[in-house]
Amino acid sequence: MAAYSGESCVSELWRSLAGIALVLVGAAGLIGSLLDIPLLLTIRPGWGSMKANTALGFLLSGAALWQVQRPASAGLAMKLGRACASAAALIGLFTLIEYAAGLNSGIDNLLFADSVRTARTPSPGRIPPNTAAAMLFGNAALLMLASATDRSNRLTAAGTLAILTLLLGLYGAAGYVGGV
Repeated sequence: MAAYSGESCVSELWRSLAGIALVLVGAAGLIGSLLDIPLLLTIRPGWGSMKANTALGFLLSGAALWQVQRPASAGLAMKLGRACASAAALIGLFTLIEYAAGLNSGIDNLLFADSVRTARTPSPGRIPPNTAAAMLFGNAALLMLASATDRSNRLTAAGTLAILTLLLGLYGAAGYVGGV
């Protein structure tokens, strides 16, 4: 039993660190958008920039992961985590609907308009489709696990969504490395 508790502690620590990292990256992106600091919005000058909706999604996703990952999470913390995950998933879903329907509802520039220096897409401010899908899938997986009293019955579906999220993230990273 002690070995299991140690493993559980380590995985809880990694999930906490992942949640904190997402919150920090999201906060940096929002600050970069607010103050128009390109250094906080892109990995390298000339590459695509982080959109404000992506930054908000990262911040919400990190807060959700941080709140719901602890086994003892309950009450207000769990509700807050679910609300954050739901909001982040909706950002991804609405963006994918915009792409699929060819719409421009204006949600892309609701928080901040892309500056001329960082806009490098046909739809300034819009999250790329792979990022939107990853945000939707990752937060849907988190919601599945956070909503289940018996997590084992949703583990396969949540795991599949988590793997899709990872693959979409790797696809995006490969695009950056390849200069696409």
